[in-house]
Amino acid sequence: GLPILECPEACADIRAGDTVKVDFSTGVITNKRSGNTFQSEPFPPFMQELIQEGGLANYVAKGGIA
Repeated sequence: GLPILECPEACADIRAGDTVKVDFSTGVITNKRSGNTFQSEPFPPFMQELIQEGGLANYVAKGGIA
């Protein structure tokens, strides 16, 4: 699946073709075109670890769940 952050303000600012930078650890979304930044709720640490490992299956395969 795709990691999703909710931020209505960012949705209102971002247009088709814009380049967007997302920091999942802080929840900061930056629209490179407008220069505007937006704060969403960051993922909790365990979700960040799952994303870094490439998903739940990879996480489990590497012994991530005891």
